[in-house]
Amino acid sequence: MDNIFSKKNAILWIMALAVIVRIIALGKSFQGDEFFSIMDARTFANIPDALLSDTHPPLYFYLLHFWMKISMSEAFLRILSVIPGLGLCLGAYLIGRYAFDEIAGSVSALIVALAPIAVWSSQYIRTYSLAAFFTVFSVFFLIRLLKDEEPGRFDWAGYIACSAMAMYTFYFSALVIIAENVFIATFMRKKEFLKSWLLSQAAIFALYIPWIPFFYFQRSSYVGHPQMVEQVGFYIGRVHVGALIRSLAGLAGFDPRLFSKHIVSAHGIFVAVSLAIVMAGAILAAWRVVEFFRSAKAGPEKGRTTELLFFLAVLPFLLALFLHQAFGIILMSHYFIASFIFLALFSTAVMVKTLSKKVQLVMLLLVIILYVSRLSGMYQDKEMDFKSAHAYIKVAMAKDTVLVSPSFGGAFDHYFFDIPNRRLMEDPKTPSLLGKDVIAITYPAKLELKNIHKRFNAFVSSRGYRSGSPKAFGDLIVERYTR
Repeated sequence: MDNIFSKKNAILWIMALAVIVRIIALGKSFQGDEFFSIMDARTFANIPDALLSDTHPPLYFYLLHFWMKISMSEAFLRILSVIPGLGLCLGAYLIGRYAFDEIAGSVSALIVALAPIAVWSSQYIRTYSLAAFFTVFSVFFLIRLLKDEEPGRFDWAGYIACSAMAMYTFYFSALVIIAENVFIATFMRKKEFLKSWLLSQAAIFALYIPWIPFFYFQRSSYVGHPQMVEQVGFYIGRVHVGALIRSLAGLAGFDPRLFSKHIVSAHGIFVAVSLAIVMAGAILAAWRVVEFFRSAKAGPEKGRTTELLFFLAVLPFLLALFLHQAFGIILMSHYFIASFIFLALFSTAVMVKTLSKKVQLVMLLLVIILYVSRLSGMYQDKEMDFKSAHAYIKVAMAKDTVLVSPSFGGAFDHYFFDIPNRRLMEDPKTPSLLGKDVIAITYPAKLELKNIHKRFNAFVSSRGYRSGSPKAFGDLIVERYTR
């Protein structure tokens, strides 16, 4: 293991691997919330107003606005997420090497390079990858500040700038900054450092003041579903145990859907065994963590760095659990990508310090196998293949085209704008005048989508339509109806 990861060019091979896994399937159809990002970023002056219904800070959307001027292709727009995603690998390497050694940096970078949650965020047109990038480099500068006897202005400026930009990219970045403050309040006793630290926090707050009024309006007025504001604030649901389990599973590299209700009910024994294995691993990991802190022979600076990474990996989850009653936030794995990276760094440090090299190699290989298998599943999952569905409809043109969708009207406007007589039905039960020859695009009969396809079939059958052979395009079903 030393021979592999102690080489100076190891990080170059790891970065090359990170590039490869992030460009596979980069040109697939836009999915889900990506349509909201594209719509929000279309008009520069309207971005703050558009974000009233998206509840995110504006930095990523301003960058996306100018990025869209170059090209609107799926692959090109996703490169805006790929670049900071590669930066996460580099950030993990720099933190690991600076805080511990070359091996810890390289192993951490490899884990981040292959981690399914990091790859997914790098291929998704949302704020998550960029926010994690700024957060990780904010922590990198903080570690430099902690390790230097006389911190320089460059490190203070880097910490303030990265922290402010993280806050302007994603609200959950605040949880990491709060965790940093808890750590500093707990362990730091140098008065000069504390004075500079308070000034840095004041500077971050001052830089954020211009956005605070917009944050207030987002908090109090979700224009998409105003009736939900009093119940949940930021329109997304309350935290519950299932969401927590699925988030932790997603961060660990498992498919979060493995722990959904219908999978558990259908495969209860398999899920129970999987949970038992995970719990056993968690207990073993906790024991090793305790042993690490007890027997750590590193200097006080390295001890503080390890404890900082532990704080940043754990506290954001705990803070979210405490704050969800006030803000209506929900635990989703991609909201905590930065914390996953800190957990990877901390776990690598514990592994290198407490386990034999053979056990280290076995554990690393198991993680790689898990990640590669999950990535393979991600690449094969076409989700909603709007591009192929559009090409099929252009050939088999009908008089009317209907998209039945509970929320993604943006897909209809983006991919089917050139289809004549097209219409969007938000609810299959909504009365609508249909022609004699109709092509309908619906979702499959999934529990979480409330059997959209089945309900639409019942709707058109009651109106005398006969259906032809349906064709599946990922998670989409395209079907012709005549009467």
